[in-house]
Amino acid sequence: MGHNGTTYYESHVGGIVGQIGIYIGNIVENCNNYGSVTGSYNCVGGVVGTSYRAAIKNCQNEGIITGGRAQTAGIVGRTGYYNTTRKVYTKSTIEDCINKGEVTSTGWGTAGITGSIEYGSEVRKCNNYANVTGTGQSSNYGNVGGIVGNQSVFIYNKVACLVEDCNNYGDIKASYYYCGGIVGFHQRGSVKNCTNEGNVTGQRTNTGGISGAVGRYDDSYKTNGTIEGCINKGEVTITGTGATAANAGGIAGSLQNASSIVNCTNEGNVITNGYTSASEKTSRTGGIVGLMASVGANKVINSYNTGNVTAAYKYIGGITGYMYAGAAVIEHCYSKGEIVGPANIGGIVGYKRAGTITESFYLENSVKPTTGSKTELGEERDEATINSFIERLK
Repeated sequence: MGHNGTTYYESHVGGIVGQIGIYIGNIVENCNNYGSVTGSYNCVGGVVGTSYRAAIKNCQNEGIITGGRAQTAGIVGRTGYYNTTRKVYTKSTIEDCINKGEVTSTGWGTAGITGSIEYGSEVRKCNNYANVTGTGQSSNYGNVGGIVGNQSVFIYNKVACLVEDCNNYGDIKASYYYCGGIVGFHQRGSVKNCTNEGNVTGQRTNTGGISGAVGRYDDSYKTNGTIEGCINKGEVTITGTGATAANAGGIAGSLQNASSIVNCTNEGNVITNGYTSASEKTSRTGGIVGLMASVGANKVINSYNTGNVTAAYKYIGGITGYMYAGAAVIEHCYSKGEIVGPANIGGIVGYKRAGTITESFYLENSVKPTTGSKTELGEERDEATINSFIERLK
């Protein structure tokens, strides 16, 4: 089944189906959209606008997708649903789908495959080849990703979602917070065995090669997530030059509330031009994660960085820029990229307020402070030794 026209409506707009699975489960399979799809409000998808309770399989979009307020994507606008009155949730799956159409939105939740994934829904074996651009916000959240814009959103979402075996090849750009090569904002669940090859460019805080941020501790949400077995090959850049333009990492911009990064690789350069606030001019930039935040046992384990890390302000590291909580852990991690910037710059950690670093090493002479001296955290090793450590992790 295919569609080759132009589709326009306000909300729940899809190239094949507007809404599906409200009362019973459904399947959308082997469907292709070649026409443009435009929605001025919520839930705009190249194939399905909103998938409440359905399986979306072997579908492809090549049309240009344009969204307004929220949840715009190449395949499904919104995946999964929660009824606040009945306290009942529905979940959906997206599997073996491909997006080749450019996606743009002036709202939040913009992605190559689905704008949001909710309430136990899953995205597996999907690929995005198109550029994704989000210029909008909701409470300053842009949530722009190559595969998923927002994973496990909302306070009601007690069921973890999964993104697995997915690849992004398009360039990802966000004007507001949370920009990632795979997921814009990963609040709960797992991202496993995914690869990003596109460049990721955010203008504000929390930009990462795989996810802009992992976990959340503010308000009543207090969620956490895991990134496991993922690879970033794209360049990660925060272009903003003033306040609220920090937290960049080859894998994630920040880890919050006992979240973790395990068995991950960053090969892309990481660049931050701005800082956190006018009162605290810190870039918090790392080869793996920019900030390991103050709440919970955030962990980075068995991961390595080969990209160069550069920041305009302090707190820059080969693994993380800022390690905050006492329960935080960095274990068996390695960095061989050049680390360049001003004060509080280190081969493993730029600044460690608390936490534990175990068996983690960086390439000798790779830390190059532009002012002051480097942070002595982790240990230097020659290139042959670092390469042997990395080979053991592959």
